[in-house]
Amino acid sequence: KDPLQFSLVSGPDDVFLEESTGLLRWSTNINDVGKSFHFVVSVSDGRTESPVLQQWTVSLLADTDAPSVDVK
Repeated sequence: KDPLQFSLVSGPDDVFLEESTGLLRWSTNINDVGKSFHFVVSVSDGRTESPVLQQWTVSLLADTDAPSVDVK
């Protein structure tokens, strides 16, 4: 099994992608609500000529549910 190498091709500036595992970490804030963010990640096994690209868009929506607490 060849090791995979991941890399962030495009995405928000504050995204962290672990190159050996593909784990993506991103912390949003209140200023991001209502916006959409496009991500492109490439993965390669080092043997193929071209990496495989995966892309998606994340839209951040406001949380409209009131918080709830259950005290016993």
